[in-house]
Amino acid sequence: MADSWRKIGNGGKSFVINSLNQVFKLNESEQVSLFNAKSNSWEQLGDTKTSKIACNGGRVYRIGEYWHINFRNGNTYYHWQPWEPVYGASEVNDCVDIFPCGSSILYATLGDGNIYKHNDYPGSWELIGTPGKKFVCDGYHLYGLTPDSSAIFRYDGKPKSWTKISDAATDIIARGGLLCKIQPDTGDIFKFDGQPNAWTKIGNPGKMFAIDDQGNLYGLTPNKDSVWQFNNKSKSWIKIGGAAGRIFAGGTSLCATSPDEKEVWMFQIKEENIEFETGLKI
Repeated sequence: MADSWRKIGNGGKSFVINSLNQVFKLNESEQVSLFNAKSNSWEQLGDTKTSKIACNGGRVYRIGEYWHINFRNGNTYYHWQPWEPVYGASEVNDCVDIFPCGSSILYATLGDGNIYKHNDYPGSWELIGTPGKKFVCDGYHLYGLTPDSSAIFRYDGKPKSWTKISDAATDIIARGGLLCKIQPDTGDIFKFDGQPNAWTKIGNPGKMFAIDDQGNLYGLTPNKDSVWQFNNKSKSWIKIGGAAGRIFAGGTSLCATSPDEKEVWMFQIKEENIEFETGLKI
C-alpha cells in the first residue's frame, strides 16, 4: 500500500467498522478482537466463538449478543461492557445472519430462511418477510434481493409489507444512507435515487464495493490491483490505493486486506491539509 495507508495488523476471517471508527476482526478461531489504535494492537473480546459479526451505528453484533458503549448525561464513555444477549438462548443456534440498522434496530434471518425484526427484549421476534438472497440496511431502511436475483424490495416498516424498487441485480450494497446495486448484464454499479425504479449509473464493474457511515463509496477493481473512491461532487472516481484482497468501510474509515490476506491496512485521510488517522484513539 502507499504512504497514505497504515498497517494495523494481521488478516482475519472478516472485519467490521462501527460508527465510532473502531475496527473489529473475526479471527480464524472465530473469536472477536478490537483494534486499539493507541497501542497499535488487537484486544480479544472474550472467548466466545461466533460465525458472524455485523454493525451499524455504535453497536457491534455477533450471533446471539452485542457489544455496546455507555452514553450518560450527554457524554460518551468509551468503556466497553460485556456482551449482552439480544434474544433467547434457544434461538441463538437457529440464527443464520444478522442485519443491524441504525443504532438500535436489529433484523435477522433464522433457520426457516425468513427475515425477522427483533422487538428489543430477549426472545421476541416479529416475522416481516420471506427468504431473500441478500439483505442490507443503509442505516434507515432495510432492502432485500429476491432469491432468484430478479428484483430488489424495500421494507415499508410494517410486517410483510415491501415495495419493489428495482428489477434484477446481482448484488446490493448499502450503508450511510446509500444503496447501490450491480447490474446483471454489465456489472456496472448504480445508486438508488430514492424512488422505485430510479437509479443512476456511477461506475464500472468492480471486484467488490464498500460504503462508510457518511455514504462514501469505495471500490476494488476487478483484478484487485487498486482501490478507488467515488467523489460525490465531481461524480468521478479517484485512485487511493494499490492492490488489495478485500475492502471494508464504516464510520469515516476504510480498511483493506493485503492481496495475500495476511495483513490489514487502514486508509489515512487528509482534511484541510492536516493528516489524521481514521480509527478511534482509545
